[in-house]
Amino acid sequence: MKANRLHILGVFFLLLLFPQLSPAARSNAPLTVRIRKAVVAYFAQTFGTAEKELKISFVRWPKQLQVTKPVTCIEVSDQHSRKRLGYQTVWVELINHGRRIRNLPVSVQVALHKPVWVAAQRIAFRRRIDAGMFRKELRWITEDWNKLVADPAELVGYEAKRAIEPGTVLTYDLVRKAPLVTRGQTVKVEIRTGSLVITSTGIARQNGTKGESITVTVQPGGKKLKARVVGAGVVSIDQENI
Repeated sequence: MKANRLHILGVFFLLLLFPQLSPAARSNAPLTVRIRKAVVAYFAQTFGTAEKELKISFVRWPKQLQVTKPVTCIEVSDQHSRKRLGYQTVWVELINHGRRIRNLPVSVQVALHKPVWVAAQRIAFRRRIDAGMFRKELRWITEDWNKLVADPAELVGYEAKRAIEPGTVLTYDLVRKAPLVTRGQTVKVEIRTGSLVITSTGIARQNGTKGESITVTVQPGGKKLKARVVGAGVVSIDQENI
């Protein structure tokens, strides 16, 4: 008898607790879980990685999730063509047997755990880049996904655009092509007329990387002409530009 009274009191106590959750919240709890799983699966497929390598924080969620029909399918899409990390909004489409019920915006913060190249030492401004200056580390990446350098060995002929501190993740916006010609430098000038090449000297009036057009003061005479950088300390001028 005492056990029955305790059982009844326990049930009564639970009934007092349950009204604190609205009927909508109770009915939508499984849908919320399904949406979260669909969003995580979407980013795992987008980045071609395992779900455990992703860290997704749900920042903004629709206030109302009520639906009048069963959700048989959930599809996630993004209006941007490029895959991105960090803060963003995706669209979650709730579908009932091929028919859209609702289309919901969900804002998330996305981070990806992956090996990246980081500076193993301090790299001074304008110092030539060498692959030995970097090492690979596992990092949580939240931005600059499209700027990550896949292999520092491909940066032959590049220099630091600014000082790079140890541990900094290597991205393309930290480096630039090193100039083959610098302002004030005495350069070799090749003046081309068909197959004939006349060699002279000149003074570069600006920096230039390979293929760039710069102004050169040609010696003798001091005439300023447009020339194309073709090598280290070498520029070329076509006859028609004289």
